[in-house]
Amino acid sequence: MAVHKPSNKIIGACIAGPQGVDEADQLFEAAAVKAIPNGENFKTIACIERDAKDGQHYGVERILDIVGTCVDRSMRGRNIASRFYDFLRDLGKAKGYQLLRADCSSFYSARIKEQQGWDCINTIVYKEYLDENGEPVFDLPPPHEDDDDDDGGGDDGNDDDNEKKHHNNNNNNNKNGSNKQRISIALIY
Repeated sequence: MAVHKPSNKIIGACIAGPQGVDEADQLFEAAAVKAIPNGENFKTIACIERDAKDGQHYGVERILDIVGTCVDRSMRGRNIASRFYDFLRDLGKAKGYQLLRADCSSFYSARIKEQQGWDCINTIVYKEYLDENGEPVFDLPPPHEDDDDDDGGGDDGNDDDNEKKHHNNNNNNNKNGSNKQRISIALIY
């Protein structure tokens, strides 16, 4: 957690934990339980985990998984997310983890990790994941799609000016089915 010292306000948080080699199997089991709200989300995440094959890809068993990261909008562009990832890389290494991984559902989180040298090992197209009625499981607003045009960005890819610029330039891309989630991986030695 990041706290702004002068105001004692929480300005960011990052949640991480160990990931088992059977993570995909556990998620498929959770998706099969009809009583769980949004069970399709578990199925989609299970497919992502299964297809990424993190441990197999890198030949490791001890994986530290970044589950989520958020930074207060007023504090973006100050490397807070990057510092979270640096801290977790060092902590994971100290605790004996061999790999630090994250699912990046946001254009910005993927860009930060790519700027830090993470490997992207799997990409999914959101529109390909449908529920039992054939409806998309995810309907996300731009700019959270794969984009080959790098706007230069701020230090951590999250400054508000670049976010507004990118949002305005990509307003119609979501309708074209280019929405993707990228999975980025970084080795810990």
